[in-house]
Amino acid sequence: MRLMFTGAAPWANSGYSKPLRYLFPRLAAAGHEIALCAFYGWDGTTTETDVGGARVRIYPTARDGYFNDIIEYHAASWQAQTVITLQDVWILKDWGKKPFKWCPWLPIDTHPVSQPILQAIEGCHTPLVWVDWAKRELQQAGWMQTRVIPFGVDLALHQPTDRDAARAAVGLPDDGRFIAGVLESTGGYQVRAAEIEQCVDALADCNGEFLELKGKYHRGLFVPYQRSAVSRPRPEGKEESPRNAYSTRRGRVFIRPAELEAPRWGYIA
Repeated sequence: MRLMFTGAAPWANSGYSKPLRYLFPRLAAAGHEIALCAFYGWDGTTTETDVGGARVRIYPTARDGYFNDIIEYHAASWQAQTVITLQDVWILKDWGKKPFKWCPWLPIDTHPVSQPILQAIEGCHTPLVWVDWAKRELQQAGWMQTRVIPFGVDLALHQPTDRDAARAAVGLPDDGRFIAGVLESTGGYQVRAAEIEQCVDALADCNGEFLELKGKYHRGLFVPYQRSAVSRPRPEGKEESPRNAYSTRRGRVFIRPAELEAPRWGYIA
C-alpha cells in the first residue's frame, strides 16, 4: 500500500517524529511504500531519504505550514492510497472532503472531545488514537470505528528496571506513594479549577489517595491556587469571569505524605 503521512521529520526529536522513526522501517519491511509531508524539520524541496532502512519520500510545505493548501497535490503525486496525519487536527481544514482516504492519528486531550477536533475530523475514514481512553471518548461522540494504535518504544533504550532502586536514586520515600506530577497550560489556554481537580484526582486515584482543592490538605495532597504574573490581561472595565477565578498558567502541587515531616513540591507540567 502506498501510504502518505504528515508529521515532523523523523530526525527531529519531537513527539510527532519519533513514532514515525520507529514505524517507517517496520512498514517498509511489511511491503508498504512511504511518503511523509514534514511540517517541521525539513524546508527543502521534495527528496528521498533513508529512515532506518526504509526509503521515504519527503514533501515540503507550501505557504500554509500544515499542508492545507497543497496536500491534495502531494497525495496525487504520490498516488497515496491512504493519508495518515500524525498531528493535532484542529489546524486542518476540510480534509475529510478532500479526494483521498484520510485517517487522522490524533491526540485526544479533553473531556469531552473538543468541538474543534470533532469538526476537523468530519468526513475522515477512520480516526486513529493512541490510548483506549481516547477511543472511548470518540466513540461517545459517535465515532464507533475509532481504532487504537499506541506509540511504540525503542526497547534498546527503554526497559523496566528496579522501582525501589529508581526511587532511592532520586530520594523518594520507599512507601510506594505516587508523587505528582504536572499541570501546565500550553498555547495560552488557562487551566480551570475543575480541570486541576480532575487531573490531580486521576493521579491520586492511582494509589487510592484523594484530594481537596483550594489550599487544603486532605489524605496526603495539597493544592494551593495562585494568580500568575503571566495570565492573560483582562480588558479594562471587564469583571473577572467565574470560569477563570482560579485560573493560573502554572500550579504548584505540594505532596505531603504523613510520613514526611516537610512538604515536597513540584511543578506539574
